[in-house]
Amino acid sequence: MIISIKNTPGISSVGVQKLIVALLLLLTCSKGFTAGYLVDAHWLIQNKDNEDLFILDIQQAELFLRHHVPGSINAPYSLWRTDDKSPQPGMLPALNVLEQLLSGLGIAVNSQIVIVNTGFQPADTAAAARVFWTLKTMGLHRVAILNGGLVSYVNTYKGEIESGNTASNPASFKAKFDNSSLADTALVKAELKNNTQMIDSRTLGEYLGVITAAKDQRPGTLPGAYHLPFDWLVNVDGEMRNKVDIITLFEQAKFDPDRDGNIHFCSSGNRAALAWFVDYAVLGHKNARLYDASMNEWAVKKGLPMERRIELLD
Repeated sequence: MIISIKNTPGISSVGVQKLIVALLLLLTCSKGFTAGYLVDAHWLIQNKDNEDLFILDIQQAELFLRHHVPGSINAPYSLWRTDDKSPQPGMLPALNVLEQLLSGLGIAVNSQIVIVNTGFQPADTAAAARVFWTLKTMGLHRVAILNGGLVSYVNTYKGEIESGNTASNPASFKAKFDNSSLADTALVKAELKNNTQMIDSRTLGEYLGVITAAKDQRPGTLPGAYHLPFDWLVNVDGEMRNKVDIITLFEQAKFDPDRDGNIHFCSSGNRAALAWFVDYAVLGHKNARLYDASMNEWAVKKGLPMERRIELLD
C-alpha cells in the first residue's frame, strides 16, 4: 500500500508524518483483529480486550452460570430457533424476534462475534454452526466459531474462566436479511430437477429409511441424496477437522467436494448446519445452502418424492 500526501494546506511535514503513522497503526490493528470463520482459543485470548469483540455464549443458562469465557454474554441455543409451541419447531425465528434478541444482547452491526458452546460433543459444534448461519441470515458477516468450544479453551490453552451472570448492554439492531444460504421446500423441489448435490447429515438408519426422527415422518431421504453423518466432521478433541480431511470425507461420501451450491439437510436443520458450515466456511463454497425445515417438513408433506434405500413392511 502506498500513502501519498502532497502539499496539504495547514499540515506541516511533521504533521503529515504523524498522520501516516496513525493511519498505518489503524490499518495494522484492524487487519490483526479480523477473524476468520473459525478461531482457536489462542486468538480469543490475544484479542479479548478489543472493544469490537462480542463473545456470544450459547450454552444452557445453568452451564453458563458455572463456567464461561470472561466477558461473554449468554443467549442459550434454544433462543435461536422456534420453540416447541411453534407450528414447526426448530425453524429460523421471525425477523422481528431475532432483532429483539440481538438488540437485547447488545450486538452491533460491526461487532466481531465469536460463538462459544461447551464443546463436549459434535452436537455442540453443530449448534454453534447453526447460530453462525442464523447470524449470517441477519446480515452479520464478522462472525466466527471458537473451535472446540469451552473445552478446548480450558484444556488446550488453559484459558481463564469465570462463573455467574454477565449483564448485557442493550442496543438497537436492525437486520439486513440475507437469504443466500437459506433453502426452503420450494427451492429444494426445484433444485432436485437441476441435479444439485443434496447432502443428508442424519444417521445411517435415518438415511436408509430404517428409522425416522418423528412418527409423522415418512422414512427415507431426498431422491439421489448423498450421506455424510455430521459427527464425522469433528475430531476426537471436539474440534472441526482440517480442510484436507473434510475433502477426503466428501469424496468418501461419493459426491464432488469441488462443487458449489450444495444443499444440506437433516431433520430440523441442526445437524446439517455443521456440514453446511464446513462447506461454506472451510471449503469456501459461498453458494452452499442449509434446508431449514429439512425432513420435518419434506417427509411430512405427502406428494413430495422420497427415496427409501431399505424397504421394510412397517
